Amino acid sequence: VDHAKILRLSKGYRGAANNIFRCAIQAVHRAQTNQYKDRRNRKRSYRTLWIARINAAIQYYGLNYSRFMGYYTKTGIALNRKMLAELAVSEPISFRAIALYTLQEFKDAEAARIQPAIERKQLWVTRDNLTDEQIA
Repeated sequence: VDHAKILRLSKGYRGAANNIFRCAIQAVHRAQTNQYKDRRNRKRSYRTLWIARINAAIQYYGLNYSRFMGYYTKTGIALNRKMLAELAVSEPISFRAIALYTLQEFKDAEAARIQPAIERKQLWVTRDNLTDEQIA
């Protein structure tokens, strides 16, 4: 291991980590490990941000993120999550067009998915769905 290279990499570290080789090599190794790990964490956190933005924008159209992305991938539109999130934030009209197109393509699937819940709801009698003879 080249002493000069390690000490050059540890320049600016606090305490003994910048001029004592034994401490410097440990500090440089720890720093490089964290750099490697955090480059991957940054990608993960950006993806989380994009998903949160898309989810917030798609809630307005009555879908959640999971269902929207399932339908969206089947439409064959070639925009990734990063671009969808950017559209949702800076170009809401374009995002609206994509969302409505996706909803239109899968209108039947969405209606079929909701239908059992509607039928179950009609089985229960509540004050909201009482008939006139039941009220009297």
